[in-house]
Amino acid sequence: MKSFVLVDRITRKEHIFLQGNKKSIGRSIDCDVQTLSGDKRVSRHHADAEYDSSGNFYVRDKKSRNGVYVMIDGEKTQVFGNYQIRSGESFFLGREYEMYGEKRDTVAEKNAEARNRIAETDTIDLTR
Repeated sequence: MKSFVLVDRITRKEHIFLQGNKKSIGRSIDCDVQTLSGDKRVSRHHADAEYDSSGNFYVRDKKSRNGVYVMIDGEKTQVFGNYQIRSGESFFLGREYEMYGEKRDTVAEKNAEARNRIAETDTIDLTR
């Protein structure tokens, strides 16, 4: 199963979304993804983010004071409604508070891949 990881560029915290997860983003302690509490560029309940069952990641502004922005043709552009964030793409809460997302394999999938690689290799003689 793939996951989508949202990374706060300031705090470096990673927030993992599994498919079907929806989380709130903001300064408030009741947000699922809490930004720096003293940063007034980010509203208490700034945006929602969702990794849907089709594998798409969306961010949606919750009528915040400073909006949600993405880079389009080298310029920060305010977006409205659900906006799809692609793996490796950044978005901004207000004009400065940057977060980015990337798709990753879950730990279980990585462990299964490692087991398969080990099974595919020759048997190792540990008695030598």
